[in-house]
Amino acid sequence: MSSHLKRARRHYHQRRNVFCDLLRQHLGEWFSFQEPAGGMAVWGRFSDAVDLEKLSKQCARAGLGISDGLRYRTAAEVRPSHLRLGFAALNEAELAQSVQIMATTLRKMSKS
Repeated sequence: MSSHLKRARRHYHQRRNVFCDLLRQHLGEWFSFQEPAGGMAVWGRFSDAVDLEKLSKQCARAGLGISDGLRYRTAAEVRPSHLRLGFAALNEAELAQSVQIMATTLRKMSKS
């Protein structure tokens, strides 16, 4: 394997680890997932208490674009709960900010 590929693998592996740690720390009560063995995104499921469409709209107001989950909904689901969260294009500070926006939004939604 070329040195460039080795560096890229280490880089994205580290970014994945940081992102998964942030998700567990800040979204653990609402979002469940398995740490991916590869790839550049985390697939997960929000708890039934989370209205993913509302979360998407509220996060957009805070400057964070996330899917409303409709694209990932299974036929059996009454409302969307699954989401793909990419981490490759963001640096560690941006990942932290994104997760913080989701966590803050979820806390506000839980109170209403």
